[in-house]
Amino acid sequence: MGAGHRQPSEYTTLTGLAIAAVLSEALPPGVLTAVTGAGDVGYALVRDPRVGKVMFTGSVKTGMKVIEASAGNMPRLTLELGGNDAAIVLPDVDPQAIAEGPGVGLDEGNVLGPLQNQMQWNVVNRLVEDAKVRGAQVVMGGDPDTAAPGYFYPKTLIADIDNAAPPTASTSASARRCGPPTATRLSPSPRGCKPGRCGSTATAASIRASRSAAPSAPDTAWSSASRD
Repeated sequence: MGAGHRQPSEYTTLTGLAIAAVLSEALPPGVLTAVTGAGDVGYALVRDPRVGKVMFTGSVKTGMKVIEASAGNMPRLTLELGGNDAAIVLPDVDPQAIAEGPGVGLDEGNVLGPLQNQMQWNVVNRLVEDAKVRGAQVVMGGDPDTAAPGYFYPKTLIADIDNAAPPTASTSASARRCGPPTATRLSPSPRGCKPGRCGSTATAASIRASRSAAPSAPDTAWSSASRD
């Protein structure tokens, strides 16, 4: 049996260690080892000749570095790289009924907590502001309380996003194709939207949901429907 090493993100070290501890309860000793650290630790792991398999989830830029660093050993690679998770809400759905409100992250009954760090909060805020500048309609949210503690961003729905409009100077085209990452695109059709790893469709009709999800073609798609 081979042994595995897991390196969690330096931004989520405690979560990664907690997951490794739970998994280790069901695995023989030494099968799984959690290693913490920043990019230099990950670099050392992927270029170690004793490593035969590398799995990475993150940005395209870092994924390219993983490929380069591991090239000398040619381990098997599984890379799940960046992209936008398109959430499409069709006109027959009540946005207030499907949008969960953010709450305290330590509350187990809460399903939507704060963003993990200031950097991610800035990304979300920048993308929402970019959508506003390009003429998108803010159906709800989009007005974070910058004086409040924590990295909470209100539940936000954005409509009428013009993918053909040029991005602002602070936003790259690849980062905003399907709108803000925590906002939902309220649209009658997902066509013209280029999603990344995942995507979802919310509608009152399940047949319509399956048809609407097809043109988006993300790696993983799911839909929610209240009736047929």
